[in-house]
Amino acid sequence: MGRFDSMNERYEQHTVETGRYIKFDDGDKHLLVFLGNPHIREVYWDGTTYHDWKEGCGKEKSLKTSMNVAIIELVDKTYVFRALKVFENSKTFFKQVSKMDAKYNIDTQIFEVERTGQKAKDTTYTILPEAPITPELRAQLAAQELYDLTKDRDDDDQKGGSSGSTKQPDPPAIITQDEGSALIERLKALKAALGDAQGAQMMADFLARFAIKQIRQLPAARLTEALNWVSGEEENLRHAKNDGGAGTGEADPFD
Repeated sequence: MGRFDSMNERYEQHTVETGRYIKFDDGDKHLLVFLGNPHIREVYWDGTTYHDWKEGCGKEKSLKTSMNVAIIELVDKTYVFRALKVFENSKTFFKQVSKMDAKYNIDTQIFEVERTGQKAKDTTYTILPEAPITPELRAQLAAQELYDLTKDRDDDDQKGGSSGSTKQPDPPAIITQDEGSALIERLKALKAALGDAQGAQMMADFLARFAIKQIRQLPAARLTEALNWVSGEEENLRHAKNDGGAGTGEADPFD
């Protein structure tokens, strides 16, 4: 081990652990899981950094997309959660993410993301599938409270720094009692129709997709998305009526 290896390791750890936004330098690679929905904002470039674009500002408008991401680390051949961050990038990169979602379903995969280039104009990001999300990692991810991407950014974060606020946003409003009960009934019926093993996997996928532990914790803003997801699973079931499996002993998420 070189004399500066432990120092550089500590620098890298500090960069990961502090700040709301994940920062890549030239040649950096991170293992990421994409969580929640993307958020798009209108911005302009002043030659140094991006600012929110407003009507009449006299600047050319461009788009920036952000998503919650979990930084993953491979420790003793096991993928473990390291930190929750916000990853902001161009439409070019997020079109790659969209393609990965279409092919692999990003809710089920860990991805390797790498940056190449030092300046904004010559920088590119690549994304490759790394490994499926394990049940243990899925449980860790379900316990995370995602950042509210619509809230204002801190000044340090706007500059891409690693010293911005690390505080979590206020919890989002959750679905009503009636909405929760109706959703639970549909999911229970779907789980029973699928059978123990496949039904348990369906529920694990649902909880992971919406980053919740219990169905009644679903954010109200994501109810329509959840209902559409359930409708899609119900439609799939209608085309595979004989699917089923053995029990898994998973904890009941309906309590």
